[in-house]
Amino acid sequence: MAAFAHLDLQVLVVEDSNFFRTAITGMLSSLGISKVDGVPSGNMAIELCQHRHFDLILCDQNLGKGKNGQQTLEALRHINMIKDNTAFMMISGDPSRQTVLASSDVCADDFLSKPLNTSMLQKRIGRLLSLKRAFKPVFAALNNSEFETAIERLQVLAEEGQRFASLANKLLGETLLQVRRIDEAEQHYRQQLQTGPLEWARLGLAFVYQMRGDIAESTELFNAIIADNPHCLAAYDGLATNHHKTYDFLRLQQTLEKAVRVSPLSILRQKNLANMAEQNGDIPTALKALRECVRLGFHSCHGDWNDAYRFGMNTADAPQALIDEQDKLPQEALNILKTATEYFNVSPDELLRMQFLRGRLQFLARQIHDGKSAIYRAESQYALNESKDIATDIARVKAMHTIHEHEKADQLSQDLTRQYAKDQEALNQLDQVLNEPVSQQNRNVLAEANKKGIALYNQKKYDEALLCFERARVLFPRHIGIQLNICQAYIGKRNLNADSELDKVIEDLLGHIQKLIKNSDPQYGRFIKLRNLAG
Repeated sequence: MAAFAHLDLQVLVVEDSNFFRTAITGMLSSLGISKVDGVPSGNMAIELCQHRHFDLILCDQNLGKGKNGQQTLEALRHINMIKDNTAFMMISGDPSRQTVLASSDVCADDFLSKPLNTSMLQKRIGRLLSLKRAFKPVFAALNNSEFETAIERLQVLAEEGQRFASLANKLLGETLLQVRRIDEAEQHYRQQLQTGPLEWARLGLAFVYQMRGDIAESTELFNAIIADNPHCLAAYDGLATNHHKTYDFLRLQQTLEKAVRVSPLSILRQKNLANMAEQNGDIPTALKALRECVRLGFHSCHGDWNDAYRFGMNTADAPQALIDEQDKLPQEALNILKTATEYFNVSPDELLRMQFLRGRLQFLARQIHDGKSAIYRAESQYALNESKDIATDIARVKAMHTIHEHEKADQLSQDLTRQYAKDQEALNQLDQVLNEPVSQQNRNVLAEANKKGIALYNQKKYDEALLCFERARVLFPRHIGIQLNICQAYIGKRNLNADSELDKVIEDLLGHIQKLIKNSDPQYGRFIKLRNLAG
């Protein structure tokens, strides 16, 4: 009798090549699996899974145009269309570490390298189905939040000699942590480590320390795991959480960058990196990550027009030195924005914001006449638009500044301050186009950033001071005091290290400040002193 004939399995094969789809179906048939559906695309697979249950899905990673295998599984999990008792096997002709890790990042149950043969399929499918059957009661209990039942069943499966004891022990530790039975989890992990340096047990112990608040010891263990296995994504994630807990945003970004290098095809990792880089004022890194978010997002359930918009806004808001260095960047942003606007469903308000942004980018791309025309057309449309929102208002003010209509931009900012006077959330956002924050929350943020940054500057910790000031500049890009603090920190760093390469950075900063500051500004005297110090 064929190996799986008695199981009455429902199987889905997702493969864009008709030849390979037929070949896999034939192999399955020889194993006694007759109920096989085959589709050539990820979207068709998702549609079928919305109406049918499958015990096993074999999906090629490369599906030609449209979603790839990773994005197909990502979408199935996102809309909860794949159950714990469904086995998902990723197939690929590219067995590179990057492809394997991309599959792991979306929690595929197994990864098969082409070419396939019947013997390989029988062995791998058999093991996976046995695993799913063994753990079915555990997953059912976890899904119903019956944690005690799940723990009891895992303890039985974890007994010595059981086929899946290692996986059961791993899940047992994770479940103990989930219900915050931390002491039991620690005891469990330490017991497992007596048999050898198991990576999952070391990870579990690091998470035990993290949950206890022993961040230093947790961080040390995560770093040790990464040193032994630079591709351990769970260790990077744990380390990132520790840096977030300690407000160490520089190391947090560095950790996210390392994780992205390990798994660059994960759109969610790219988004996290873009967010952190933006907050840290690291525009080049934010742009690099957002570029990948846009590229990966066209067929991902996590794709978003706003990634393209943010790429454009970061470009338009970038320091002039970056635009000078990457003179094709504004045109690239225009192209990305155009493609994304055509692909995604965009609301009327978003389209209006896009028009203001497009004009700014055209202006920066030296398409001066087209840029101004686009902004003036957006102005006309704005006047007819009945619904107003703070994001569009901010885009409008920034557009006026870009085309050097600073007086109009300042007047608009003042009008908006009055308009949103009772809306603290709107004022928080509006502060980014004001010379001084008006929301109490942002005043407190600015005061704390200045206090911390100045203390670091006085300790000659110039890089840390710069990070602190740059984070504040992201929130308040027109604040003269922050700009001067950044300039002073760069001067201090240059003088300490005799680094003449910073002369150009300082010169550009002073040039930017000169465009913002007026002779009547209380900080004008300080600006003159810094200009003299710069040499």
